[in-house]
Amino acid sequence: MIKPIVNYILWLMGIRKILPQKFVNRVVVEENREGLVQVCETARLKISKYYPGIPKLRKEVVRRLATVADSLPNEYLIILAEGFRSLERQKELWNEQYAKIEGENPELSSSEIDRRTRLFVAKPVNGYGGHQTGGAVDVTLGDKNSKELFLGTKMHECSSKTVIDSKGISSEAKNLRAILLEAMRSAGFVNYPGEWWHFSYGDRLWAAYSCFKKCQYGPVRE
Repeated sequence: MIKPIVNYILWLMGIRKILPQKFVNRVVVEENREGLVQVCETARLKISKYYPGIPKLRKEVVRRLATVADSLPNEYLIILAEGFRSLERQKELWNEQYAKIEGENPELSSSEIDRRTRLFVAKPVNGYGGHQTGGAVDVTLGDKNSKELFLGTKMHECSSKTVIDSKGISSEAKNLRAILLEAMRSAGFVNYPGEWWHFSYGDRLWAAYSCFKKCQYGPVRE
């Protein structure tokens, strides 16, 4: 228990970027029963051509995404790559990432593999992660022709460059990340620092990084 507390203090001091999962899981969910709605494209909000199925999110999250789209400079638009994700799909992603790290690092202990996997995929602890609440989104920027822009890495890439403030990317990519981050924050979203594309509103991660003790979105089914 001592290590998570130390890491939490380091996070409060701004030295550590990622909040220990233990403190995210402590957030109390007071479900507001807001339903999932289908996300529809607009002139400034597009859905990635790689999107796995029909995108759905909580109604308020969709509204806030529209606000983000309207707030962006005219040369950019927002592209939704993923929103609500079933628990079954979350487990698949976890197992795939765990196996990848284990295969590339056979000398690591299971606890270390688990820790590294958590940096890139939310472990379906207590039955769900952020995407199962309908409050988490994976987004990127596109140009006026809806072409996805390069923000330093591919989306869902597993590397040190995926952290939002990575020093190992081009100045252009840093600028694009800053534009995305500012627009999302202005609409009330919180970024998960380990992934430049992942933002939340209303779920446990959003509450924990905002220093709230409660959130309004728990796991939901289609």
